[in-house]
Amino acid sequence: MTINIAQPQIGDEEIQAVTRVMKTGVLAQGPEVFAFEKEFAEFVGVKHAIATSNGSTALLVALMALLEQNKKKELSFLQKLDQKYNPYYKGEVITTPFTFLASASSIVAAGLKPVFVDIDPNTFCINPDLIEQAITSRTVAIMPVALYGNVCDMDKINEIANKYSLAVIEDCAQSHGATYKDKKSGSLSTMGCFSFYPTKNMTTGEGGIITTDSDELAQMCRLIRAHGMDGPYNYVMPGFNYRLTSIGAAIGREQLKKLPEWNAKRVTNARFYQQALKGIACPYNRRVVQHCYHQFTIKVDQRDELKKYLADNGVNAGVYYPAALYEFDIMKEYKAACPVTEKVAKQVLSLPVHPGLSQEDLQTVVDLINEFYE
Repeated sequence: MTINIAQPQIGDEEIQAVTRVMKTGVLAQGPEVFAFEKEFAEFVGVKHAIATSNGSTALLVALMALLEQNKKKELSFLQKLDQKYNPYYKGEVITTPFTFLASASSIVAAGLKPVFVDIDPNTFCINPDLIEQAITSRTVAIMPVALYGNVCDMDKINEIANKYSLAVIEDCAQSHGATYKDKKSGSLSTMGCFSFYPTKNMTTGEGGIITTDSDELAQMCRLIRAHGMDGPYNYVMPGFNYRLTSIGAAIGREQLKKLPEWNAKRVTNARFYQQALKGIACPYNRRVVQHCYHQFTIKVDQRDELKKYLADNGVNAGVYYPAALYEFDIMKEYKAACPVTEKVAKQVLSLPVHPGLSQEDLQTVVDLINEFYE
């Protein structure tokens, strides 16, 4: 039997919810979506949640809303000094190169430039001590990524952002329910953006959501995701169709109820690995963070050989991520000096940690890894 790296948890409740929505005939934006948004906002602890078609469009819509808001703002001191500054052309967003492409491609799609800052080798998150030196007069935002479900050092990041009047957009695609100093990921900055892809801690099939306490940004996000309309055929700003379906929202409402229990199981599974793996560099635990373990990622030598050994014995492990984003041709124009990222990308291996694993499954993974290195 194969032990998979991910396994969507779908029960009778989700199936019944889909059937209920199908019978109503309201399959697109409707009451089910609005209910999901309200419930998710309450879960995260923010005023607003705006559902979108996926996590990538959540990031894009958030950036578009931020640019619209910036049109109304007075230029910062640094921007006034730069006579060539144009807030609508190649503004910059600081982010990590050690993440899924969507973090950077959403920045490019919004007409902005990703500026890559290296990571902390222990947390795998952006190193906040390196952010300030990357800020220029063109910087409009910082986009930290809560990689694998591990929330970044948001106090330091927000302090820097406040110093330079920058927005912070959390990429929360992997951190559903994770906390930093007892506050949920997605409530720690200007906006948070989640993904509900099937491999995530909870799913809507495909889907995403933006969280924020800003009334203005929330309204802009709602307009942008629906062709910029504030009423039938009344187009007030640029937008597109980035809406979540009612079917997806119905699934999400049921998944959200189960998320705390699932996350608790992930934490239990992660602690077993940490205790049972011998001489393996496991995720770094910080007391201020409650990791939700979207991935349990170790650092090892002979990574590719270990991955093959596990696969040969029925265990699917994953490499997230095999290279810095700027090492791919489509991002090479944004190349940066990130030696830690380049080193870590050759060492990381993610193990199955999802709530569908049995104790026997976990023991099998541990035994195989310990045998490989022995």
